[in-house]
Amino acid sequence: MEHKTLKIPTTPEEKEKIVRRLKILRSNYLDDFDDIRHRSINFDKARCNASYFDSVSVLIEQILERNIIKYSSTKKECENFLKFHKTISSTTHIYYQDDINRVNIALDCLIRELSV
Repeated sequence: MEHKTLKIPTTPEEKEKIVRRLKILRSNYLDDFDDIRHRSINFDKARCNASYFDSVSVLIEQILERNIIKYSSTKKECENFLKFHKTISSTTHIYYQDDINRVNIALDCLIRELSV
């Protein structure tokens, strides 16, 4: 999967902002299905909904466009997630623990690489 890259450099401040957003997506949402009931008070903080996966996908696309990923393993995880997201986008996909694990792996790789 090839992504167009922007010609503008990413400043340290922009990179820091991206890392903060990644950390929010990784830390502020619930993994545990037992804590989440559809339409419950916590549903908007759940990883098992389409809007969460859409948010992660958009951010990963922006990161790839900025060409700030250096490690091929991180880039591969991002591309794998985007490929998966493309297959479920605009469907009535029911999210499972494997899906949440997939998004967590992509976020962890990005946070680890971009935090240095």
